[in-house]
Amino acid sequence: MTIDALRPDFVPDIPLKFTKAIASGTWTFPSVTSIQIGLYPHEHGAVAHNDPNDGEALALPKQYDGSLTLPAFLGQAGFDTYLGAGFINPFLALQGWFETHRVYGDADAETIITDYQDWRTSRERTYAYLQLSGLHAPIEPPAEYARKNGVDGSLDGLSSLEKYANNFEEAPSDWREQRLSLYQVALEYIEDILQKIISDLMNDTLLIVIGDHGEGCGNTTSWINSSLILGRSTALDTGKLHMIARVPAAIRHPNRDLNASERGCLSGRDLPKTVSSGLGIEDSSFGGMSWFEAILLC
Repeated sequence: MTIDALRPDFVPDIPLKFTKAIASGTWTFPSVTSIQIGLYPHEHGAVAHNDPNDGEALALPKQYDGSLTLPAFLGQAGFDTYLGAGFINPFLALQGWFETHRVYGDADAETIITDYQDWRTSRERTYAYLQLSGLHAPIEPPAEYARKNGVDGSLDGLSSLEKYANNFEEAPSDWREQRLSLYQVALEYIEDILQKIISDLMNDTLLIVIGDHGEGCGNTTSWINSSLILGRSTALDTGKLHMIARVPAAIRHPNRDLNASERGCLSGRDLPKTVSSGLGIEDSSFGGMSWFEAILLC
């Protein structure tokens, strides 16, 4: 399960132990591709490129067309596979890779989770990838959450992606503070929904929760080099890139004693090897390393 645009300083308050991981990419399309194939964006090539009709505009990448993907690998092993994409970008990156696809236009977390639970009913062996979009612009949590926390929804462009993204000096004095408050209440809504499903999954499901990338909100511009190599380096712990490149991550196995907080230098691109290893299906073809193996601290 991916929480889109999850900042490293906003760790979800749910019954999982989180650690810090390195995002697979700096935005959704290349990052979710890496999460499903085990390659960095500069290796798989599904990164933003210039629009041929407008040299300064970015166009969506071409979908990765290699043969080895995690859903295909697990499908061959007898698992039913499911994609629940909270908005269009993860679907465009992963379309055709799963047996069942559901894509929404900025759906709330409850809708995505409920549809997944309905699909899973009566199936014995399943692999699902859910992308929750509540922290991705437009950030629009249920109104009662915003009211409860005193978010000023009248501020211009508070929920949008582009407003003041590159020049916060032009924003009203409390705009960034209110934007982060809106982000916080959106996360609180997601937490409330996840509390319910996690208790149902504890006994029989390998569960991973991670951000596909962080969110700048004034720490850096909204667009940065999408082919940037986010390797296992402590250099990402400081500076403006930190809020984009680092994300919270948690893993729980129903039958194996593993705590992600005891590991170091985890990467989103490790997930294919980690998932297959956790399910007892070893395969050395995927890049990265299994989180079940010893990982040296950076």
